[in-house]
Amino acid sequence: MKKIFLVLIMAFSIQWTFAQTYYPTVTTGKGWTVQHIYPGVPIVTVIQNIKFEGEVTADGFVYKKVWITEDSVLNGWGVDSYIREDAQKKVYLRYSLENPEMMIYDYDVQEGDTIYLRGFMFNVEQVSWITMLDGEVRQKYFLQDLTNGGQETWIQGMGCLNGVLEGGTSGHMAGTLLCFLEHDSLKYHNSSYPDCGGIISVPEIKPNDPVRVFPNPASGIFTINLDGVFTNGAVIELYDIYGRLCFTKQVKGNSLTIDPRQEILYPGTCFYRVILPTASTYTGKIIILSD
Repeated sequence: MKKIFLVLIMAFSIQWTFAQTYYPTVTTGKGWTVQHIYPGVPIVTVIQNIKFEGEVTADGFVYKKVWITEDSVLNGWGVDSYIREDAQKKVYLRYSLENPEMMIYDYDVQEGDTIYLRGFMFNVEQVSWITMLDGEVRQKYFLQDLTNGGQETWIQGMGCLNGVLEGGTSGHMAGTLLCFLEHDSLKYHNSSYPDCGGIISVPEIKPNDPVRVFPNPASGIFTINLDGVFTNGAVIELYDIYGRLCFTKQVKGNSLTIDPRQEILYPGTCFYRVILPTASTYTGKIIILSD
């Protein structure tokens, strides 16, 4: 009996610890891929890449700009809408600065609570926990739409499993979240799909980063240039979007040229890590195109 009591106390302590960590949704450095299927003849499938970047002020509130592209190599980004998150853990979306905002998430809820999203009534059926791909534990919410019928599931800091912009829609917008990336780490992958459906996010420009990849995107051979600051002995590693090591080699000099076909690197996004002899590291992303 004493052992059972101790186990229960430990489980409660772990959950209490996790409950103290709040993961906001509306921050930069994140990327979502969302699939939309539109009925018709033929059926149209669209993969959207979504990120939050830049700010704008409206009605006294500061919003992040929501950028979306449907281009597989991340050209043609455009501002789609505006989103903000307040100190009460509520997330608001507005499709234009002329339209009023609407609440699409409320993470400050308990089981049994009734809330209104987009003007519709939802009941919070369950609040539990989920372990992300990197081992991080976050709160998970299951809601029932009492107005239109249907359900939706949220993960704190990531949003709805139908898509980050689809909180409060109960899946009626036909969206499915494929992958979620945060600071170059794949946090979530929908196991019903073999891959992320394309590129998750665009490589960030780091002006002071001595690592340069060109061309990037690359449809063939590319070079990782260490910009003349490293001595021999640096190691370059390439990982796929699932974190699997695909390539590793020690650099002789200050650059390394790689042929994806020779090294069996497939089209899509891969991540590089440069490990210096001093144990310092640099990381980034490379987009490999079909040749």
